[in-house]
Amino acid sequence: MDYENEKIVFRDFYDTSRDTMASAKATMETLLRSLLATDPAIAAAKVEGRVKDREECLSKFRRKYQTALESTKTPYSIRTHITDLLGLRIVCFYEDDVERVRDLVSGEFEVLEITDKTAQMQGTDNAFGYKGLHMDLRLTEGRRGMKEYAAYADYPFELQIRTVVQDSWSVLDHKIKYKKSIPLDLKRRINTLAALFELADREFRAIREGTTEALDRTEEYGTIEAESANPEPEPVSTPTGKRSGGYTPLDAFSLLRIARHFFKDGEFEPPQNRWLHAGDYEARPRHFAGQVQLLHEGDDRRRPAIQD
Repeated sequence: MDYENEKIVFRDFYDTSRDTMASAKATMETLLRSLLATDPAIAAAKVEGRVKDREECLSKFRRKYQTALESTKTPYSIRTHITDLLGLRIVCFYEDDVERVRDLVSGEFEVLEITDKTAQMQGTDNAFGYKGLHMDLRLTEGRRGMKEYAAYADYPFELQIRTVVQDSWSVLDHKIKYKKSIPLDLKRRINTLAALFELADREFRAIREGTTEALDRTEEYGTIEAESANPEPEPVSTPTGKRSGGYTPLDAFSLLRIARHFFKDGEFEPPQNRWLHAGDYEARPRHFAGQVQLLHEGDDRRRPAIQD
């Protein structure tokens, strides 16, 4: 419980481990990029990291832990309370990407603790501020046993997962939150600005979804047009029961549809007073009360001309 002594111990540890920590940071960055590359939806997310400054670590311990630990006479080691000595960050594009990254990372690292600042903020109706997901992680037992990772087995790290908008807001939030006193009118302006950042995140996601839907519709229309221009031949059944060569036979009705399509101003209807003698053709279909009948040769009755 001697802070001055613990401070010396921590500084010695930090100075002797500086190179190893820098190497561990670079290794974790490479591992995270490799994992993100397995999912095309988040492969473009940015990965960055840092080793926390030594004096900043001591300042954080004094601010967050020292008083509570010493008031309860709890023995402590400064290093064990600095969980973000190694800090990594993944900045993705959209809010739902944060969940995809979380799920991916959770399956590849040992999760020590998760702090969902977005959920905390959404639990209040009158507060706005920094959003993001913080995960305290370390290598899995399997990776700690590998030679390439063995040197970093004792180095847990904090991973922050944010959107581009959340990352931008965090820069301002970090400068403000440690101020001892903020005027009320300034607090209101800060909340208004934070609300605009939150709205921007939602709009980016809505724009992405709208763009995806529009592109899908365009692609669908293109497919329909291509199929219309080059229709796939469909086999048809012949009277013998065999499949024909793959093309639908051309008859008067399909020819009429084709003619109307390419010659929209043409007249293709026969005169209404035209009559057809059954003996003129061997057999011709005609429409009558929704039924198709055949006029056989020898039928001397007169029939009206075929109407479409």
